Amino acid sequence: LKASAEEKLAKAKLELDIYESNLRKSKRREANMNDGKFKIDDESIKLTEGSLNEAMSCDKGVQVMKNNIIKFQKNVSDLDSIFRSISSKDKKLNNMLKAVTPKEFYDEIIEGAVNGFVIKKHKRLDEK
Repeated sequence: LKASAEEKLAKAKLELDIYESNLRKSKRREANMNDGKFKIDDESIKLTEGSLNEAMSCDKGVQVMKNNIIKFQKNVSDLDSIFRSISSKDKKLNNMLKAVTPKEFYDEIIEGAVNGFVIKKHKRLDEK
């Protein structure tokens, strides 16, 4: 389950990287055709690294993808917390109970009636 969540996160990051690269390439091409300027919301802006980063931040597609990445990261963190919690409880339970062998289990069974059920020990195969 955790591996599946991590896979979704990695795919979402890859998808965002590809989308941003294509958008940057598109803005650079637009700037090359328009005297070094590209448009954001009908406003012409000179092509610089800062303006290109701003264009990435303003793009709705980038925003949606980044929100998805945040959700996937939260899911991975939640699953990791659950895993660690379960592992911790498992170790505590293992330390609470001593290991019981089949012979010890058989020797400690008490014969009698409990809630209408009769408990009887049969001879073990190794006792014959």
